Amino acid sequence: MPKDMDPSLRDSKVRHKRATIIDVAERAGVSRQTVSRVVAGGELVAKDTLERVTTAIEELGYRPNHLARTLVQRRSCILGVSALDLDSPLASPFIERLQALSRPLGYHIIVSNFDLEDEGGAGTLHTFVSLSVDGIALFPAVMEADVIERFARSYDGRIVAVGRVDQIEGVHSLSLDEVAAAQLVVDHLISRGRRRIAVLTNAWYPGVVHPRMAALQATLDRSGSPAVQFVAGYEPDIEGGMAAMTELISQHSSGDIDAVVAYNDTMAFGALHACRTHGLSVPHDVAVVGYDGTPFGAVSDPPLTTVPQDAGRYAEVVFKLLIDDQEANAAAEEPTLIAPRLVVRGSS
Repeated sequence: MPKDMDPSLRDSKVRHKRATIIDVAERAGVSRQTVSRVVAGGELVAKDTLERVTTAIEELGYRPNHLARTLVQRRSCILGVSALDLDSPLASPFIERLQALSRPLGYHIIVSNFDLEDEGGAGTLHTFVSLSVDGIALFPAVMEADVIERFARSYDGRIVAVGRVDQIEGVHSLSLDEVAAAQLVVDHLISRGRRRIAVLTNAWYPGVVHPRMAALQATLDRSGSPAVQFVAGYEPDIEGGMAAMTELISQHSSGDIDAVVAYNDTMAFGALHACRTHGLSVPHDVAVVGYDGTPFGAVSDPPLTTVPQDAGRYAEVVFKLLIDDQEANAAAEEPTLIAPRLVVRGSS
């Protein structure tokens, strides 16, 4: 390309094809190795050089070749995230925060729904492997532990299971401390004079006992609540909450149940609606408590008492675990537990 060519014409020719590391090096007046160091994080690069290379990258629209970097560094700087419900109150803000943490360090996120019909969910995970992801964050919910363990044995990257407390070989588990959360909920209800407490569970209970349900059952048993009842068989959404609460009301006369703990906030919203439909006042006749801290809970009628999930904190812990350069521990590790808090509002 002639040296006296108008720079704007040179730029248009470069932009017409994908800019390469050579283009960036020539524009910044540095070596390709220096550009590589900047892309990798900028360590040991002088400030003025870093600024020149960064400016050249922005002007040329340079994007690193991840395949080439994978071959050289044996790292793709790609992380996989998979969940049964990507719109859940935990998964959605988690992904947003994980992306915010990843981008400044040159990492990218691939997101996919779990397909439990494909090898029990393992098919989704094998797709991540084909894309050479460095680590995987799972929201496995009802995914069988043995399926996760078999996959972990075949994968040499980091795996973090969010919302599980299983000790699975090769997998780090991260969860809300459900035992402490259940104690907060039950202590609060008892302090408000509630003794006859029901629990609205998800559709998989009792076939799959979520740690939340187990913790609530154990805590209520210790409390001596005389009318503990678990209502199961409904989807963990608003319609499921309405149906479960309607069943509960139909089975009990007024006053038999004075508090309800829902599997999550969306079921709790359905319970609130069912109470209004059947002429029950919340919290006068029955208190309602949810889990997850869905933003709408602050403006529901009445505002919902809940145990919020700190999605940002989850993302920070997961990101650190996934990019840690230390060799992953193949043995089953103790789960990392996030301390809970209870947000008390008008529903209780």
